[in-house]
Amino acid sequence: MKKIAIVIQDAYSYAGTENVCNFMTDSLGENNHIEIISLCGSGSPFYPFNKINKINSFHDKWFKYIRIIGFLKKNKFDIVYVISMGKLSFIFMVFSKVLLLSKIKKISCEHVSFRSFSKYIRLLKLWALKGYDEVIVLTSEDEVFLKERSVKTKKIYNPITFKNHIYKVEEKRVLAVGRLVFQKGYDDLLLIWKSFVKNNPSWTLDIAGDGELFDHLQQVRKSFGIENSVNFLGKIEDVDYFYKRADLFVMTSKYEGLPLSLLEAKSWSIPSVAFDCPTGPSEIINNSIDGFLVPPENIKLFIERLDYLAKNNEIRNEFRKKTLITSEKFAKEKIILEWLQTTN
Repeated sequence: MKKIAIVIQDAYSYAGTENVCNFMTDSLGENNHIEIISLCGSGSPFYPFNKINKINSFHDKWFKYIRIIGFLKKNKFDIVYVISMGKLSFIFMVFSKVLLLSKIKKISCEHVSFRSFSKYIRLLKLWALKGYDEVIVLTSEDEVFLKERSVKTKKIYNPITFKNHIYKVEEKRVLAVGRLVFQKGYDDLLLIWKSFVKNNPSWTLDIAGDGELFDHLQQVRKSFGIENSVNFLGKIEDVDYFYKRADLFVMTSKYEGLPLSLLEAKSWSIPSVAFDCPTGPSEIINNSIDGFLVPPENIKLFIERLDYLAKNNEIRNEFRKKTLITSEKFAKEKIILEWLQTTN
């Protein structure tokens, strides 16, 4: 049995990293002692974390990183996983070196495309990642990039459970899922929808998620005159209900790691249209087989692809059938074994 710590920004939130953290604890917690270290948040977590021993929140502590390193040393953990959206793995490594955290196996789990960082940030990140015993990335592109720069790297996909969902009724609903932040490109999505809905007035766009741009996007929706066809759903606990109803899924992100919302769409056999941003969409969508990839910022082509699928139910059905085959590499059982190998 190994004593394992998982460091994360906010274990109480509900975004993709917290979802992956929950899956990691399920994968590793059967025969190991698992504790989560959360820099922020308190109360009841959104995800169940059924196989952990404890969540330790440092939300009200001064000198958090110093305290966390001390906590890891004092409690003699064998392995620490750092789930990072960018800066967390860098800061953790700085304090690990300064405070001599040398006897614990350190694994960084990177959830943002390395290409999304500026040149200066990349140099800092490379220095930090070389200090880890292993770096887990989500895509082949990042795996190759980091290995070429002498970082010990392993790709582990986010998993999906294929739902074998059978569509019986066309509801003419398009779904987008994600936080209302700049990264997700919702300004572009509303611009796309403004044009799309003119030729497809019976269709509806559902956007699940909340965030800092909520008020701004409400104003954009109003200025475009599309209030009647765009629904902002906010934070949804039962998002599966909306996946079940969706005829199409869209993603307009400017960058990603390996987007869980796109994986979920595949698990529900929903044809998707997405900007081929760095990184992830090209490893999930098989272009013209189970969905469409569109070059980033090519709004005109995105509208054309969305319009084509909306008007061709037979093509949508063909795409749905192909998702069973194209989702095999994300099988949950396979991913669990890959996480277990990291504890050796």
